[in-house]
Amino acid sequence: MPVLAGTRNVISEAGADQDTGAGTPGIRIPPVDPAEVLQKEALKRTHLLQMMDDRSFDYSHPVDEYAPQGAPGPVQAVTVQPDYDMPERINAITYIIPAGTISASLQLGQRTITLYASPPVTAPAVPASTVAQQNTAGIPVQVVITGGTITAVVVNGITVGAAAGTYTVPAYGAISITYSVAPTWAWTALGLAAPLASALLVFGIILNSDDPRILTLTGTITSQPYVGLAGFALTRGQFS
Repeated sequence: MPVLAGTRNVISEAGADQDTGAGTPGIRIPPVDPAEVLQKEALKRTHLLQMMDDRSFDYSHPVDEYAPQGAPGPVQAVTVQPDYDMPERINAITYIIPAGTISASLQLGQRTITLYASPPVTAPAVPASTVAQQNTAGIPVQVVITGGTITAVVVNGITVGAAAGTYTVPAYGAISITYSVAPTWAWTALGLAAPLASALLVFGIILNSDDPRILTLTGTITSQPYVGLAGFALTRGQFS
């Protein structure tokens, strides 16, 4: 569009280039959201701090500590040995929690991190004879049945007993009892149905060479646990 002498072009609210004629004050600036400006400024500062940290930190001594380093089989605890005889900054934790585990915790120095805890299991009321009760806990449970007059105990449609006793109900499985006199029962967690593998990103956990690094498990452990720590050793003056 040609621009006439004495006129000015402006950008309208809709973004179109318009000839407004002589005497217009000039180009109109679209409104700016202050919140957006603050957000961009915060991102710039974050990136700047990260760049400064990357340039000031010595990455020449990487940490890759893990346990077990052999094949000890099912154990209740494993200890990680440090790579260096100097402080270390841990940035990541990887772990495998075996099937059968009820709880798992990792001690790093004076910190204790819970890696897994079985959901609480509350025994439901004994249903009517032959009516199935589902295990909704998401983990296998042990059901101990006592008393009553029982002729059949059925788990997932299969008859597994005909008297009081201890029975295992898989995660989301079901149990029913055929009885003429109602028994009582107690439910307890049996732990993970399958191994659990996961990883955590952590920021600035500082460990000295003599600080404990111990993975502790409870439950009936069925396979080998694993824990790994990754980061960098702190050279002189690097304690942040």
